[in-house]
Amino acid sequence: MMENPFLPIVSFVKEILVAISFVYFVALVSYRLCLHPLSKYPGPKLAAVSCLYRAYHQTWRDGRLVEQLTHLHEVYGPVVRITPNTLHFRNPQAFHDIFSPQNKTVKDQEFYHHLGLPDSSFRLEGEEHAARLKLMSPLLGRNHMDDIQIIVRRNVQRFCDLLQSSAGNHKPIELALGYRGLALDIINEFIFAVIPDRLRGLENEKFRNPLSMSTYYSFDWTMWLMRNFPVTCHFHDFTSYLPPSLKFSYDQRNVMTELMTNLLHYNLSSPEMNDRATLIGNMTKPGSERNGKPLPESALLDEAIGVMHGGVLDISNVLPFGTFHLAQDPKAQQKLYEELKSVWKNPSDQIPDHEILRNLPYLKGLVKETLRFTHGVISGMPRVVTATGAQIDGNYIPPGTIVATTSVYVHMDPNVFTNPEQFSPERWATGDPQLERSLVPFSKGRRMCPAQNISYMEISAAFAAVFRRFEVSLYETTEEDMKYKAYASIHYTGRPLRATLKPRLD
Repeated sequence: MMENPFLPIVSFVKEILVAISFVYFVALVSYRLCLHPLSKYPGPKLAAVSCLYRAYHQTWRDGRLVEQLTHLHEVYGPVVRITPNTLHFRNPQAFHDIFSPQNKTVKDQEFYHHLGLPDSSFRLEGEEHAARLKLMSPLLGRNHMDDIQIIVRRNVQRFCDLLQSSAGNHKPIELALGYRGLALDIINEFIFAVIPDRLRGLENEKFRNPLSMSTYYSFDWTMWLMRNFPVTCHFHDFTSYLPPSLKFSYDQRNVMTELMTNLLHYNLSSPEMNDRATLIGNMTKPGSERNGKPLPESALLDEAIGVMHGGVLDISNVLPFGTFHLAQDPKAQQKLYEELKSVWKNPSDQIPDHEILRNLPYLKGLVKETLRFTHGVISGMPRVVTATGAQIDGNYIPPGTIVATTSVYVHMDPNVFTNPEQFSPERWATGDPQLERSLVPFSKGRRMCPAQNISYMEISAAFAAVFRRFEVSLYETTEEDMKYKAYASIHYTGRPLRATLKPRLD
């Protein structure tokens, strides 16, 4: 048989390609270790040459990167190189510097890509972001706060009525799921004018509405899988081929997208859509056009899902955490009850005005202390240094560098918070401005959460209503259940908060 004359050529080409790949790999590793602008910064060698170090602690160790980075800072110091182009900072001042308007950093789009929703305000930059925020701003201004308070009061009242019906049965209540449903309904009434009962988190006292549950199950280790291996962002289209460990999470994201799409379509076709001011209403009215054309449905859906997540994820962490700490401390719970009773004589009356609640010392301290312990976006939102460079915690950082830190280091700073690991609402009674400056669950600077006033209103009203109307006792929930992993926000590793409730008669 005659030998194929091209075989030697093919073999030679293969050898050349292997050699080139090897030389490229060696050159890249050498450059990143010795010649890269960040080569002078300490850190694990694997982290300096590859993103696999980050991927391992985020994905295979299931949300343990923040924990590992704290260890690295103990070993290497306040500034650590954690990927070839990323520096992580330990000192609290770095948080303020990274998000300072004086350091013109921009979003790390490679990080935001895994979150999807490319046409949502938290992904947009520059003029596009300003235009989108202009549509949202009227809903967040002082003139609209009375309307927001009506939404908050109505949903908190419904939540407590559902709790009341369950409390009469003397059975444990899934409080964590209830708080999630409450947060979902409040934010969705901000987004949409009409919400069918079947799409409400507070549909019934079981608090297991599919949309509400999908916001819980879809945020797990697969978020970090998509962050570190972008090809997996497309697994949503092939869930039938995925192993069970992946399929469930991706299916839940598809459920969430489908239900939010249904809710959007329901509103776009409803004659009631413009009965009151809402986000979708503002995005579809005259003057909201982009390049002379109405915003496409994809932009409406991206914005709706993005805002919905922003309104659910952190609130559904904050409320269970604060409730847990008060429920295990009867004296603290009684103290809050007495304070609430002084301004809310009859629990069957309407929830007091937010201006009253926000000035109650112990309630205000409870809200702020709970926010301090739950950290907001605990993983941190990485930023990219622009062409002018940046000064961060006394270090000049070259252009193009990704810089990151976590709010944990600000919230647990012993130089600001005495005994920072101790849950103490009383610490906020002094009004110390340094404490206020060091409370950053909504981030800082130009891109901080624009809806923090709504969050404070919602958290205050929920705590006030629950602890004014009920005596709360934990049910099979321990400190172990309140430990968490770090995804975008914290994710409790144990059983969701459950409690038994005893209605207060006076």
